[in-house]
Amino acid sequence: MNISTKNLNKLSDIKTIKNLSKSLAALDAILCSEWEFRYYSYDSKWSDSEELGSMRDGSGSEYKILFNQYGAAINGFDCDSKMSPWISKKPKYWPGLFENMPSEFQEFIDTEPIPSIGTTFFIWRLNKDKTWKTGTVTFPKGRDDGSEELLYILDGNPLTYQKWAEEYYEMEVSLDLVKKIYGMNKIDASFLKKLKVEIDDLDQLRNDLVDIGYPINF
Repeated sequence: MNISTKNLNKLSDIKTIKNLSKSLAALDAILCSEWEFRYYSYDSKWSDSEELGSMRDGSGSEYKILFNQYGAAINGFDCDSKMSPWISKKPKYWPGLFENMPSEFQEFIDTEPIPSIGTTFFIWRLNKDKTWKTGTVTFPKGRDDGSEELLYILDGNPLTYQKWAEEYYEMEVSLDLVKKIYGMNKIDASFLKKLKVEIDDLDQLRNDLVDIGYPINF
């Protein structure tokens, strides 16, 4: 069973998810020079004390992962879910989504872009917690919150990203490249040359990786 709000035991600890989020963004930056066509991104300077990992599928579904001094929180939105706040004339969150949510994440859900995006699932973990948590939610009959479809990439398996990227970018993707990036190996010119990665704009890639906070040496 894949990662979902019903199966959070497969979601790794905060540090692992943070590094994985950076790796996903770095891989997308390497494979696609145009930011608007990327799925995964990461902003290591979201604020003075926060970082933000993101996924957007181009069809309206996305997630945002906040990393701050208290822990991490994942806001997910599946545009096809019956739990979307936008399915009613007066938009409102599905009951229980934020029940028992720590106050440390209140600002995250109250400020943009979350209110404009919407929420169908919300997951959090304080640094002191041993597990990820959610509110108490009763799902619509025969429906779900979209978390399994959106969070599967966070399983930490390089094969999962390789398979997805080859389908999405319609190109052959080196598994060795994915493994090395997942391992947070420092990127330099020889690294790219050895793995036979062609980069259209090396300066742009450098800037992107600096914004992501991924280790480089070029």
